[in-house]
Amino acid sequence: MKLIVSYDFRSGEFENNGYSILNIRKGEKPEEVIENYYSDFWGEEQTQHEGNGIYSGWGYSVCIKIKGWKLCNDKDFKVISKYF
Repeated sequence: MKLIVSYDFRSGEFENNGYSILNIRKGEKPEEVIENYYSDFWGEEQTQHEGNGIYSGWGYSVCIKIKGWKLCNDKDFKVISKYF
């Protein structure tokens, strides 16, 4: 199973959107998988979780804001991965 996470990336006046594709095992909660992945997004001891899906780094000069997520089974992911 895959977890597709959409987010906004912000650095000063620059903003862009992106996606992360994470593995999720049966029984895992998507929110926990997201927290585990993004809590070190900017590197060890460089990421601050500010709540509400916002993860800042490098002295708050950059941040990721989680917009949403969707679960995707392996069969469907194999099809859509051709377009990434």
